[in-house]
Amino acid sequence: MKMRRLFSLMMAISLLTVLCACNGGGAESGGESGDAVSTTSADSGASTTKAPVDGPTDSSTSAAGTTAGGSTAATGGSGNKSTAGKTTTTTTQKVTDATVHIRNEKAFAIADYQKQLANYRLTDPLNTKTYTEAEKEAQRKAGSKMRTKLNVAIAKDQKTFTVEPGVYRFAGQIPFELTGVQNMYINISGCTFILESSQQLVRGEGSKNVVVQGPAVIDREGSLATQFRVQSYDAGSQTLTVKLLDGYSLSDAVTGSGSLQWFKDDGSMIQMSFVTYSKAAYADEKNGIVKFTGVACDKSFGHDTVLKEGQLGAVAITGGRAQSVGLYSCEDIYLLDITNYGSGMMMHVTGHKGDLTLKRVYNVRMPGTNRLVAGSAGQMDFANGTPTVENCIFGLCEDDSIDIMGHVAFMYEQEDDNTVIIKGTGVCTPVNQGDTLHFYSEEEYNRTYTAKAVKVEVVTDSEYNEIARKVMIKNFSFFETLSSTPCVRVTLDKKVSVEKGDMVENMNYSRPFNAVLKNNYFHDMGCRVLIQGCKGLLFENNLIERAGLGALVLDCEQRDWGEGPNSYDVVIRNNTIRESNSSSYSTHFVFVHSGAISVGPFQWYHSGMTPSVATNSYQNITIEGNKIYDSNYSGILVKNSSNVTIKNNLIQNPVTKLCGPQTPSGGPLKSSPGEYYYLEEPDYAIYLYACEKINLSGNTFKNLGKYCLDEVRKLKCK
Repeated sequence: MKMRRLFSLMMAISLLTVLCACNGGGAESGGESGDAVSTTSADSGASTTKAPVDGPTDSSTSAAGTTAGGSTAATGGSGNKSTAGKTTTTTTQKVTDATVHIRNEKAFAIADYQKQLANYRLTDPLNTKTYTEAEKEAQRKAGSKMRTKLNVAIAKDQKTFTVEPGVYRFAGQIPFELTGVQNMYINISGCTFILESSQQLVRGEGSKNVVVQGPAVIDREGSLATQFRVQSYDAGSQTLTVKLLDGYSLSDAVTGSGSLQWFKDDGSMIQMSFVTYSKAAYADEKNGIVKFTGVACDKSFGHDTVLKEGQLGAVAITGGRAQSVGLYSCEDIYLLDITNYGSGMMMHVTGHKGDLTLKRVYNVRMPGTNRLVAGSAGQMDFANGTPTVENCIFGLCEDDSIDIMGHVAFMYEQEDDNTVIIKGTGVCTPVNQGDTLHFYSEEEYNRTYTAKAVKVEVVTDSEYNEIARKVMIKNFSFFETLSSTPCVRVTLDKKVSVEKGDMVENMNYSRPFNAVLKNNYFHDMGCRVLIQGCKGLLFENNLIERAGLGALVLDCEQRDWGEGPNSYDVVIRNNTIRESNSSSYSTHFVFVHSGAISVGPFQWYHSGMTPSVATNSYQNITIEGNKIYDSNYSGILVKNSSNVTIKNNLIQNPVTKLCGPQTPSGGPLKSSPGEYYYLEEPDYAIYLYACEKINLSGNTFKNLGKYCLDEVRKLKCK
């Protein structure tokens, strides 16, 4: 996930109890030698017989001899084996689909992970196991041999590759570089991969139908996420002086600009986003004294509450650093049974097509250590495909816990009645012949035209494309990172009259389709679970706890990030949400993220804009059977949507704080609600703005919060 920055754009779960101990690193095998291979039963998906009472529940328990995620370790090769209590048979066939090898392992019980969090001790060590220099060198040699064998297997177009259980170490190399690889199953069961820098474990580019399956563990040498206690803060020079905790050092990965994360001594996270710095350097390396410069203190965000002596903190590993997996223009990729203890984001995905499946993937703290941060699922950027995230855990991250998105595009020029020049914002050409396009006015975000692309021509003039990029950035408040993807000339099937800067939504491309997120645990995040632009979404049986912004946000951040587009055919059901909008950062997003479940396009910052009262931007939204506890603002907020069903939800103790911008003392910053962008604060348990075809039924409200004005409010609805 390109991690969001308001001020600067920067970019399971038990310790591996049986490591197939090998002090010098494990042996490796090159996989089977031809197309005739042994197959195991295909993954039928995580079983869910009924919705849990309080979020996702997994009754599986770890048996003796298990690895991360509570799954039974495989023997390191194909053949007859018992997995998840079921014996699979061996057959021989010519393999064209790598998924035939997938084992349906058991997921780690969320309740067990919550116990681990509750048992956190700051006095625990940085690592539970240390290695001698001789052992490390042997592990590096084993890693080098493994990479060589993998490259040979790829060159021979082998369909399976098995890494023998053991410990593998990599100084700076990417262990699994998969460029143009197709139809390959990679078995990493029983392995621990130690990365000594911020490199990825897996990098895929232009690859298709690849499965990487553990159970396996990722860790990083030492910890890139430096931890410290604050010694002092000088607001005048914007300098924060800290003392590193024992065993921690200042990694090269964090000496440039970055963000800081904050915790209590019991390990619980303080939802405080975007305390950033421009540089970090040792002031006294021997004694672990570090100075962070360029640390601004924004009291409206509550920064002064953590920039004080004795505060426990950590450097958040964000952006392009410490991604465990990077996928670029890939198709049909499966990541299964992987536990990441190395902090940072699990993955960064750009221009993905086809399926992208994460099952039993855990970005978590290593139990038995004093590590504070864990990490996000990452950013999943789709050109066209289906993301599936099941039985995963992501938390203790500074920004979004997960970001699944497509892209919008923008009008650059209109050449004649039915010919327009469109500027894309992603890495893919934004329009294909035959695509249906929606045009939205730049100022009011109202849909003006729907037309089909009958001809598409890529603009090859590089000077023209760069001018277009700069014009859009300068005149329409886009970030400097607006894509350099060429403009396209599009001939439409009808006449239109559109303006420079109008948003273009592609109904057939540049977005995820039929996304599924179920049985996951997202917790302790500075921002939210963010899903943008899905055409088809099932968000079911998830548990979200302690989100800085709205716990689940479906928006279209059309202006500032070129992300979205709008969402259609959404089902949000049987989820449990506790303590949302817990960061003061959320007070700056009135009517954007002020519901525990927030659905609707992003509109706020820009002067001269009028809030859209269109009621058909989002369509077919169902929110049912959810349990929402202790939301500082609304329990459910939906805007600019048609065919909205909200039924059988429990909302308890909503709106415990004022929604709008606040003074440092907690009072309203402005004298009148009429001064707000949407004319009033959404201080209601359920808030509907500019919606139509609404079905409200069977919802239960308990203990309305201090500032809750009523159970339901409808404004500008039809």
